[in-house]
Amino acid sequence: MAKFLISCRAERNIQDSTYVSYKNTLEHLTRFMLDKGITRIDEIKVDDIRRFIALRGDYSTRTRRKELEHVRSLFNFCVENQWIAVNPAKPVKIKIPKGGATLPLTDEEINTLLTCDFIDNPNQKFVAHARLRSKALILGMCYTGFRISDMISLKRSELQRNGEVNDHVMVKTKNLVFTRFGELALKALLALPVESQYFLWSGPQQSKLTTATGSARRTLYSLQRTTGIDVHPRRFRATFAKKVLDETGDIRVLQFLLGHSSVNTTEQSYAYLGPKHKVRLGEALAKVEFGKRDGTTGQLITFPQS
Repeated sequence: MAKFLISCRAERNIQDSTYVSYKNTLEHLTRFMLDKGITRIDEIKVDDIRRFIALRGDYSTRTRRKELEHVRSLFNFCVENQWIAVNPAKPVKIKIPKGGATLPLTDEEINTLLTCDFIDNPNQKFVAHARLRSKALILGMCYTGFRISDMISLKRSELQRNGEVNDHVMVKTKNLVFTRFGELALKALLALPVESQYFLWSGPQQSKLTTATGSARRTLYSLQRTTGIDVHPRRFRATFAKKVLDETGDIRVLQFLLGHSSVNTTEQSYAYLGPKHKVRLGEALAKVEFGKRDGTTGQLITFPQS
């Protein structure tokens, strides 16, 4: 596994976030196999991989499939180096449910998430703090379209009094992004106790960014179990995108607010949410014509009224 991770860095030139994702998945895989008494890579069988993936049931289907892809990559590397003959992860399948388009959250769903009492803990101080953090996280993503990693890595020094953020470097793309937190989101952030230079993270000395991001995801999944609302982080980004397109109709504006390098990425992901897009589709459909006139007489075809 160590040699595989070295190869990821040296030969694949992958992003830091992808490397961390590989590393975390393989650490979980290692602990699982060692707990089963498996100490060699050639001892791992297909059923072992299936059991490992099954135990990751607390995560979304997409996350588990991504982890399975990481595991497959590891074993492909082992096959290429002739340490094993076959890839035991290859026969394992995870299907993404159909209807995978990311739908925005409704105002009702957002209000439910913000008012949900989802934490059961006798320590009221902890409960109050956790609820503040969850509200700041939800409102922050709704008002800015930030990914969870960007909310976690947002520094207090980056936020201006009027809510503007001018020089935040996005974790995934390394692009600079400009945004503004709305009044409610700004109040939620400023209500958080000052624990470090970050709003939602204790900082590099106490924990890794990936650990803090994972904790934030678990908060959302806890809300999902309590409310029954699908709170995959992508939905908050889609909610923001729809609001911007409703107000401006400008896909270019959305591109820069989301920090995309190319407008093509924005169009592929979110153009379907915009009113202009629907109008253009409607105009195109209005020009589609079949069987309007009789092919012999050229007269308009009519139908009897029911």
